[in-house]
Amino acid sequence: MMTRIGRNLGGHTFSRVALIGSAFCLALTMVMSLTTTTGVANASTPISIIAHWHTVFGNHLYITTDGTTPYGAAESGNAPGRQLTSQSGNTYTDPSGLCAKSTHECFIWNLQLDSGYCLAAVNTNLNIDIKPCGADGTAWALLIENSGDKWINREISDTAGADYVMTSDNVVGDRLTIDCIGCTSGTYQQWIPVSS
Repeated sequence: MMTRIGRNLGGHTFSRVALIGSAFCLALTMVMSLTTTTGVANASTPISIIAHWHTVFGNHLYITTDGTTPYGAAESGNAPGRQLTSQSGNTYTDPSGLCAKSTHECFIWNLQLDSGYCLAAVNTNLNIDIKPCGADGTAWALLIENSGDKWINREISDTAGADYVMTSDNVVGDRLTIDCIGCTSGTYQQWIPVSS
């Protein structure tokens, strides 16, 4: 005969499952309360995404690279593209105020390749290169929108005083660049993840 392990509290016996479940609900409630009252829980509870990203419109080109690490080029390419591991922990207030208008917070992400290097915006020519993950230009904010997500580069946007996002010209093998939202016709700035 199996015996259930329980705990006697105040004259009532509770199963271990009930106790663990109650403790989990209490901990989850505390984290959610901390997040809503202070916004601090994001820094201690990172979120991760592993996905391939492609443009929403046009030829649905993927984020890919020329294969050179570090300091190679990020490019538009065919499926499946490069798998990017993204990890976030902090929120971002963008210069254009789009994150505040969105129904979702904009989290800061590093877009890391399997090689351990990250995609980075280069402020001298507005190209996207492959750099060590701690380098300038590697912090991206994900603006989630119904029509497709935008990757806002924190460093370029803060310097320019307007949101600059990852941009594709819809041609296989061309470099991915950074451009202000809607500034250049014929470019694609909305992305969608495809799980790996």
